[in-house]
Amino acid sequence: MTGERRAKWRALLYHIRGDAGAKPPASWVKEADARLADVDLEDFRNCLCAWFAPVRSGEPLPLSVAGSHVLKGLLWYCALARDAALNEAALCLVDARWKPKRNAEKCTTALIQLLESMPPEFSREPMARLEQSLAGERLRQLNAGLSEAGDFIGKVLQQVATVAVTPQTTAEAARAQKPCFEHRTVGDLLGELGGLMAGLAKRNRAPGA
Repeated sequence: MTGERRAKWRALLYHIRGDAGAKPPASWVKEADARLADVDLEDFRNCLCAWFAPVRSGEPLPLSVAGSHVLKGLLWYCALARDAALNEAALCLVDARWKPKRNAEKCTTALIQLLESMPPEFSREPMARLEQSLAGERLRQLNAGLSEAGDFIGKVLQQVATVAVTPQTTAEAARAQKPCFEHRTVGDLLGELGGLMAGLAKRNRAPGA
């Protein structure tokens, strides 16, 4: 891109905010409408259709943190445009395979918002497909988390059994009149287990929640 076209595209992309929340604020929408109009809908449509095309390969694609913010912003612009061809091009993102997956969470939220802006007869099937994919991923994370929690509970029970026996002390610990256990205290382990379960709940929260 060169000249005036490049300047208009720079203005549009620079309006994408990495610190924005799950939904575009009203102040962002008003300015975004003006910048999208400057770029011209046809030019925007042609570029995004070309940029989204590699996703159709079905191959895993890298997505950086910075790239995820840009993609989220572009999807917000797509929702503003309300253009059938743009909607069609964006549907390939429903089945996108991003690496790492965690960087795609904010994009998934923006994609859901775009689908919700489409006519129901157009978005119903891809929305169901996306929800099924998200449910499968959350179930996988839950199973992995429960397995990890089970291992940790086993350690806690082992520690309880250890504490039930008269503790052995080293000579140094005996002089300080402090028992010396081989493992961490039960309180320490229970605290770590609580942190583990809180992290598990956070990982399995729906995108944008």
